[in-house]
Amino acid sequence: MNRIRRLYNLWGWLPAFRVVAETEHLPTASQQLGITPQALSRSIKLLEEHLDCELFSRAGRRLVLTEAGRELLEYVRASMRNLDDGVSIVTGVGFGEAAHVAASAHHAWLLVKPAISALALNAPGLTPNIHNATGTKALDGVRKGVFDVAIGEFHAAERTLMIEPLAMLRSEVFCGIGHPLYKRRQVTIEELQAFPFVAPVGDESDGWPVSVERKVGVQVDSFQLALDLCVAGGYLAMLPDSVRADSHFRNRLSRIPIDISSSRQVHLAYRQPVGYHQLTETLLSALRKSAAHIASGEG
Repeated sequence: MNRIRRLYNLWGWLPAFRVVAETEHLPTASQQLGITPQALSRSIKLLEEHLDCELFSRAGRRLVLTEAGRELLEYVRASMRNLDDGVSIVTGVGFGEAAHVAASAHHAWLLVKPAISALALNAPGLTPNIHNATGTKALDGVRKGVFDVAIGEFHAAERTLMIEPLAMLRSEVFCGIGHPLYKRRQVTIEELQAFPFVAPVGDESDGWPVSVERKVGVQVDSFQLALDLCVAGGYLAMLPDSVRADSHFRNRLSRIPIDISSSRQVHLAYRQPVGYHQLTETLLSALRKSAAHIASGEG
């Protein structure tokens, strides 16, 4: 059997396989595709019979990918992405579509916001969609094609994703004009610990060392709100030192003169290129330039 005929015989089952593989749940996959679970189950069974290998193991009502299933999924994702690139080029679809970025509120404010301003000038037809997603959720979304790009402090090596250093972010303790520590030349750790901080909700870190105690007065999931609360003078905050370069905050924030700071490497994650995609390349370029401005101190 020649290659084209072999692929022709199984081609129609591959989109169904991908959705089932990514959800590992037939009812959920059937809702996404708009077909019955029975029809979907039949497609998977036919694909397994055609390949003469088991792609899923059954665990109750869940379908769990086998090693062969995981391997096939990566090739199906790459092939569908390449095909999508080709369709985009042939049909002229480029900047008239959405670009999806996963980032924490902190990274969205610091790195994505300046990039969006640049995209508005250079790619006015592109519509950025910013999603508050971090860690495993962000990386898994990139693998599945839900997100085009993810920004975060990723550490694990990824066989199927490109992960590159984007920016080294340094955070320090700041306060606003009305705070008792504003413009103080010397501050002890005991004095610092007497005042409440605004801190992020959940597992997201603002850079405060876990070995040092502090008083948390309020937790928020918005970096902009944390910044506003600090500027108002009621709370201390661990903020990136680049906020001092922002003309809006330059004279409204004061860095606390104490040796509590952190530097963290932020990475950019995206799928391995298998073709040319104008949207993703333009988005990556804008984010890299945004990070370069921060590194140069221009903010």
